[in-house]
Amino acid sequence: MDTSLVALGALAAASLVSAALWYAAVKSAPLAVVASALTVALVTYFAYPVYRGVAASPLILADSAILGAAIALGVGLALKRWHLRKKELP
Repeated sequence: MDTSLVALGALAAASLVSAALWYAAVKSAPLAVVASALTVALVTYFAYPVYRGVAASPLILADSAILGAAIALGVGLALKRWHLRKKELP
């Protein structure tokens, strides 16, 4: 398996976990998206160069922040629908 696919899968998994934890902690969608994106970006910025043996680049930081924010938005929408459905049930 290509190491880039492993890194992308780890980034997606970290984004899902981070987004779920931030939504559970702060209960605010905008703050959770920003915090999750920053968390994933910083972890990726420091872990990816160690994993691949390359120099750290600001582009890695920007790319992972964008991907982390997109995944956090997806997690937030799903959790919001789940909470609304949970409130509607008798």
